Amino acid sequence: MPVFNGGITNQQTGLLDPKLLQQRGPLLQIEVSVPDVLANKLYQEKKPIPPPVTGLGLLDTGASITGVDVNALQQLSLSMINEVTMNHPGGEDKQGIYACQISFPGTQIEDIEFSAALGSNLKGQGLLAILGRDVLKDYQLVYNGPGGFWTIAG
Repeated sequence: MPVFNGGITNQQTGLLDPKLLQQRGPLLQIEVSVPDVLANKLYQEKKPIPPPVTGLGLLDTGASITGVDVNALQQLSLSMINEVTMNHPGGEDKQGIYACQISFPGTQIEDIEFSAALGSNLKGQGLLAILGRDVLKDYQLVYNGPGGFWTIAG
């Protein structure tokens, strides 16, 4: 069972900081890449496979589906495969659905192939992805606010 512990360290004290965890949330380093099926097709056609896009993913129990920054999806030359209307606190928006893969470097968490990830505007929040309950359904997530850390196990 892969287990990963995360937290946000205060750069001045070198200690886990509960306030920083509260402000930023449970973050981990991720890579978004083209799905394996597309990578294999590009390889067979002797076309270049776009390199993965790296950044931060936020584990979010409030998101029913994973969202990936639309700029990163476009950087990977991924095409929208569908469009849905999403409800959020600010109202409704139409968002594209994309197939992609997310990896978790430095962890034992297995790569996840998404047939339906939302193209979202996340760059302004400093995020590459919001990992929703479609991911968390396969894991246990423990959020230790007082300790300033979180654990994911699957």
